[in-house]
Amino acid sequence: MRLLLGIFLILLGLIACAPAVPPGPSSTPAHSLPTSTSPPPAASAGRLAYIGGDGNIYVTTPELTSPIAVTHDATTSPENMGFSYHRISWSSDGQLAFASVTRSLTQTQSQLYVKASPETPARLVAQNNAHFVIYIYWSPVPCASAPSCRTFCI
Repeated sequence: MRLLLGIFLILLGLIACAPAVPPGPSSTPAHSLPTSTSPPPAASAGRLAYIGGDGNIYVTTPELTSPIAVTHDATTSPENMGFSYHRISWSSDGQLAFASVTRSLTQTQSQLYVKASPETPARLVAQNNAHFVIYIYWSPVPCASAPSCRTFCI
């Protein structure tokens, strides 16, 4: 009886591990996946932006031996009292958005910047003297009714 049970379990394992037979032709129409409308890889493809322990923003690539500092003026590490950067996001066309925050016991100020490329200066696009930016995300594609909806502008 144990021998039969052992053979049964081995056969069951072989059947369960057999490759699936691909489906044959069907008379029902096949479902097709939509084609991708994603833009080509951006200038940021292969780059990593991050917030360093000193509160500044850095960019690196697999080819770089040391990161490139995008900002140099943070006075504290992220989430502490003082001035630091705390949110970052790449756009699909290679722009980098980032937010800064100044925290004190009595006040919080926040600024939102966009840097079009590593060679260009950051552009202030928004600020608030009562709150700080908690999330940044770019629209992956333009909106049909407003093609510039995926850009930060004032």
